[in-house]
Amino acid sequence: MMYIFLAFIFLVLLGCTVWMYHRLSVLRLGNKQLQTLVECQDGYTFLLNRKMEVVKTNFYNQQWQHLGASNLLGNVLHCKNAHDAGQCGEHDVCKKCPVRFVITKAFERGVSFNNLEACMELLGDDNNITDTDVQVDGHFVKLNNKAHMVVNVKLMPEDKQVELPKLLFISEKVDLFLRVKEALGANIRVLNADNLHQALHRLLMVKAYGFLAILIDEEFYEKHEDITKLLVKNDSVKVIVFTSNNKPSTDGHVFYLSEHFDAMQLRLLLFDKE
Repeated sequence: MMYIFLAFIFLVLLGCTVWMYHRLSVLRLGNKQLQTLVECQDGYTFLLNRKMEVVKTNFYNQQWQHLGASNLLGNVLHCKNAHDAGQCGEHDVCKKCPVRFVITKAFERGVSFNNLEACMELLGDDNNITDTDVQVDGHFVKLNNKAHMVVNVKLMPEDKQVELPKLLFISEKVDLFLRVKEALGANIRVLNADNLHQALHRLLMVKAYGFLAILIDEEFYEKHEDITKLLVKNDSVKVIVFTSNNKPSTDGHVFYLSEHFDAMQLRLLLFDKE
């Protein structure tokens, strides 16, 4: 009788082992399929924690090397500012980075975001710097009751034909940039240049980039008024200067708009042909 009971227990354990092995194989296959989908998608995906650390990514499957030991988002992406400072978030420019600002705010509010476009200087082979436009989406999720963000970063190819009107925004004021994007909605692309090198490069290439208009804060315009007016006059591109002071409404191709603008004011100024 005892032998029969032991044989029964053995068969039950064997059956459980086979079932668990089968379940484990199914889970491994599903995990492998999901990993393949992420690794082969168009763009880069990052799972971030609140510290902006990359927990998981498909980036290394598509890139030529690891650049440094830090797993912070800017370092993993090969951002020049993060590389120069040693750590993402420690460069002076990082305080004005719209990507970092929006991700941080999304964590604080527990929300997702999409269609954030920005200009980044990325390090490539042989540490060459590439001036790149990126589109960023973020999806707020909780894993083991801890806040995480799934961030998708897509590089915008230079030769991509985009039908939407495109604006160049030049300012270190991240809050102003976000108010402009909110006012204009998803049907207008707003590319942000948050440092002098990016701003001057794009000003020199205004016609090639096909910008409908240039949006500048007052501080930048006062420092670079001559070159801005010269380039805008030659390329017939409208410039809108956000000001906190009382200014005439226009100065040739340059138009002034209060920083406390509303969406209708901005749209009328952008699309007024006169």
